Amino acid sequence: MNEFEIQVAKLLETNGWHVIRKGKGFDLLAIKGKVALMIECKDWNRDIAGKTLRKIVRRLKRAYREYKLPIPDNITVIPILVSSGMVKDTYRTEPVRIFTFEEFKKFASESF
Repeated sequence: MNEFEIQVAKLLETNGWHVIRKGKGFDLLAIKGKVALMIECKDWNRDIAGKTLRKIVRRLKRAYREYKLPIPDNITVIPILVSSGMVKDTYRTEPVRIFTFEEFKKFASESF
């Protein structure tokens, strides 16, 4: 696990999430209450946009559709991309939610 993944995991754990590391097609799975976050972490020194962003989102969508995780059916799974840089693209990314790390800090601290 790289430093950025560790930083994201620590942030989640500090906010009451149970974090499981590494899955097929994503880096972290975090569970809190009836919500599970399927997270892909990207610590790049450049902005994410265009083909690169579409490729990451496609891979995360596929992992989301095909996930076979040890979590109950009554838990809502949210696929998320957390980037250390800016994300510069506005094409449709549903159901994947995209955050910079700073934006994700606020999201992770919300009560679920």
